[in-house]
Amino acid sequence: MDTTGGRVASEITISGTQYAYSVSFDCVGSGHYLAYAVAGSDYFSATAGIADNASNADRVAADIVLSDQNGKPLASPFRVARHHPRQIERLPLRGAARVEIACDGHDERTAHPLRGFLVTLGDAKIEP
Repeated sequence: MDTTGGRVASEITISGTQYAYSVSFDCVGSGHYLAYAVAGSDYFSATAGIADNASNADRVAADIVLSDQNGKPLASPFRVARHHPRQIERLPLRGAARVEIACDGHDERTAHPLRGFLVTLGDAKIEP
């Protein structure tokens, strides 16, 4: 796993559910992403969200895009916010060598761009 933004791996709680194996990464916008090497795997699963104890995450929403190493979308973009996670269940990898997970943050009320908060993937799995 690599990233062009910061990352923190630890046990995290998202919307009241504890995830023993989690990775959090900076939501800093275009050109920054978390990447998983997935060559030879068929599916990717995780819970995407903002940790219950995240700092600088009040009233923020994160638009998440999952794509392959060539920028081809693997799923429709989706939005997460504190207490509003999203399940990614057995996302077909369609021969991808890498999954890139990008995040663009904004204020939920004003839609102004926001940065400086973490998005978390709870119990992310790469499945054969």
